[in-house]
Amino acid sequence: MVKVGKNLNTIQIRGARTHNLKNINVDIKLNKITCVAGPSGSGKSSLAFHTLLTESKRRFINSLPTDMKFFWEIPHTVEVDSIYPVLPAWGLPQHNPVNNSRPVALDVLGGHARLQKIFMELGSFVCPDHHVPFQKISTLNNIISKIEALKNLNSEDVIHVFIGREEYRKHISDEMNPSRSMEGSVQSFNEEDPWYELIRVKGKNLKTLGAKLNEFVIPVGALLRFHVFGMKKNFDVNNHFEMQCPFCDKKGLEAKVIHIESLSPLNALGACPKCEGHGMRLIFDREKLVKDPTKSIREGAINFLLFSRFEHMFPTFLRECKKVGLDIDKPFQDLTDSKWTFLYVGGGKYEGFNAYFDYLKSLRYKKNIRIYVRSMQREILCEDCEGTRVSEKAGSLSIVLTKNLISYKAFLKLNIENSLSVLKEIMSDQKKNIIHEKMENTFNKLEGLYRVAVDLGLGHLQNTRKVRSMSSSEYQRLLLSKYFSYEGSQSLFILDEPSLGLTQTTQEKMVKYLRLLRDQGNTIIMVEHSEYLKAMADEVIEMGPAAGERGGEILSQGKYQAPNITFQKKIFKNTNEKKKFIEISAASIRNLQRKELLIQKNALNWAYGESGTGKTSFLVHLLANEVHKKVFGTRLSFEEYEFKKLKGIEDFEDIILINSGLDKISSRSTVATYTDLGAFVRKYFANLEVSKKLNLKEGHFSSNSELGQCSSCEGRGVKLVEMHFMEDVEFVCEDCQGKKLKPYYANISDGNITVYEAFSKPLSEILPHVRLTPKGKRIWEYFKILKLDYLSLDRTLTSLSGGERQRLQLLSLLDKKVENTLIIFENLTSGLSYHEFEPLAELLHQLTGSGNTLIVIDQNPFFDKIAQHQIKF
Repeated sequence: MVKVGKNLNTIQIRGARTHNLKNINVDIKLNKITCVAGPSGSGKSSLAFHTLLTESKRRFINSLPTDMKFFWEIPHTVEVDSIYPVLPAWGLPQHNPVNNSRPVALDVLGGHARLQKIFMELGSFVCPDHHVPFQKISTLNNIISKIEALKNLNSEDVIHVFIGREEYRKHISDEMNPSRSMEGSVQSFNEEDPWYELIRVKGKNLKTLGAKLNEFVIPVGALLRFHVFGMKKNFDVNNHFEMQCPFCDKKGLEAKVIHIESLSPLNALGACPKCEGHGMRLIFDREKLVKDPTKSIREGAINFLLFSRFEHMFPTFLRECKKVGLDIDKPFQDLTDSKWTFLYVGGGKYEGFNAYFDYLKSLRYKKNIRIYVRSMQREILCEDCEGTRVSEKAGSLSIVLTKNLISYKAFLKLNIENSLSVLKEIMSDQKKNIIHEKMENTFNKLEGLYRVAVDLGLGHLQNTRKVRSMSSSEYQRLLLSKYFSYEGSQSLFILDEPSLGLTQTTQEKMVKYLRLLRDQGNTIIMVEHSEYLKAMADEVIEMGPAAGERGGEILSQGKYQAPNITFQKKIFKNTNEKKKFIEISAASIRNLQRKELLIQKNALNWAYGESGTGKTSFLVHLLANEVHKKVFGTRLSFEEYEFKKLKGIEDFEDIILINSGLDKISSRSTVATYTDLGAFVRKYFANLEVSKKLNLKEGHFSSNSELGQCSSCEGRGVKLVEMHFMEDVEFVCEDCQGKKLKPYYANISDGNITVYEAFSKPLSEILPHVRLTPKGKRIWEYFKILKLDYLSLDRTLTSLSGGERQRLQLLSLLDKKVENTLIIFENLTSGLSYHEFEPLAELLHQLTGSGNTLIVIDQNPFFDKIAQHQIKF
């Protein structure tokens, strides 16, 4: 248990003022599970993450030597008077931040190094034909086998074995001479001959030759000559041992002669040479090279040839097409398949795609070329390593079991659930070989990681599943599996909505591991909206009373109290119109099959079920992909799938996918830049009489424009002084006083508010005074419906809570008039408390009234009350 100071049993936070926190004081119990709850934007993340976790991380990095922390990004000092004690902290993000193409599930889980140790200790290389381990076989035995195989060998033929004169004197005898020697032929001993006889046998006694040779100390590397006297044949061989199949001539390696790094895809020794350890390869995609096959060649069907580097060759290309008989006025899709040979190989003065690809490859040092080339490519599974990322040699290392064997490559291709079963089988079968305590510990830790992952509903994930392709929920649970295997104490774990995407059953299993982690002497803080997890926590801190400036206070702290939640059953009214459905039959994707899938059109559909049952696979990777192909002619993803029938998507005019993340944001991204409301406000001030007289444009009121931004701080409002060997210092810009704009422009007023006030005050105080277009009014209505009217236009997106980001993304994608559109939401209630559910239902109701079909992939039972159609997976 943590004991810091006299009778200290809490983390004491004093004077927390991060974001909207109002100088709060709070004591969080050590070695307990504390849940921080409250409305979205009320200050939960500001307290747990932006104050406690950030300060813990800052102090940890600052405690490192300068040479270690030089390249680390040190967090800024938190606005808090004191935090005591500051524990080593682990944070669980709400979203999947991984964009790198290399990491896979086993990497995040932390099991790769342990798996490599197991295969290095117990593995051996096996014959690919006979599936038996290679054995150490002397090269001398191989020569004896070759002699035995001679067709004309007579039982009376004499086989002489000679060794070099120097080796004989040094290793056999420097006093006794043999009876035979050899130069060109076998003769009585002559001291000057280069070969001295070791032994001789007749053909009928050839089987005894190996045993007789073992009586001599023959040095490794010594050259021996086998001479068959009757046939006058010589066989020269160096004495050494080879790893060879006992049933054939195939040779291999001994496991102990390779380094453990030879099993790592992150090392050149172990990485697959074809994909360089990625598991996937990039190829130029025909669907991207020819974007619109309904057009003719003359009309520009082959958009690749319209790239600025090649467009000057287009007239030449058209002439060569005519020469080979390609109809340049016929739709590209109606041409024969022979067109592709001509396009890739070329002919005449047209050099072909392959030559152009090589040319672009030579220019990859230019960023714009790299971006363009990548836009023309797609990923495919590497044929050599089959996605395992390791070389053929590394992948063939196998553990031989009593009934079968398992190779390193085959193990990597398993999903987590099957990996756990196979690992248990290896542990049971190889008990006699697991003689080291460290090895047993490695087995137990890897088994523990897999077991927790299976309990958290991740059994369906392959070991080699790319992390960037995972949902936020899957990524969170992988990290949780790693955290729950932590064996230390006196640490702080801060988790951001760990219930994301989990059913009640999985949440119950997670609580079991949370309590085990707590009982080891660790402190756990959850930012959570799940009523079940709040009830299971030791203590609940309720933030509020509302969001933004209306929040930032602690309303209560203590045991959980169930809220009085009332929702009307079926907020959506079912009309008497005949129901229409999207029908998908006999579909399969990622080893998942579904006989029939029905989605009600012009209605709200709720998709729910255990993790790994195919919700995202069927509804996003299959259905959304097909709708996108139908509407835009291109694919959203290149996931492989099959289906027998898909009907009911003919009427859609658009497809919108909304998940729980905010893509493409930076430290300068604000509510104004992410939505169009900032443009309306700038336009409003640009149309004032005073602005017209001064010839001011909209850019004069933007901190991202050189026209208006403060030249001293470049529109940031603050200045950063880099202290190379100490923590950087940040202070408010003296020229603009933190307003980001040139002072003169920031203070222009319409008589009620200044430009600075318009961007820094809550929208509810600003927009009623601003004339908006119909589009602006629609966006403002969405802000009010989603209860985001307390935000200011200058609020940075990085400071928003998960629920605020979720609703803002929803709003930004719906700021246009949406009709006849398929809209798919993933984890829509992520970051939202029950206070936000009712306005969310109102917005969904409005969307279904415009001919839109809504699919919500979410585990929240709230949708049971409002969905018109339910899809259980």
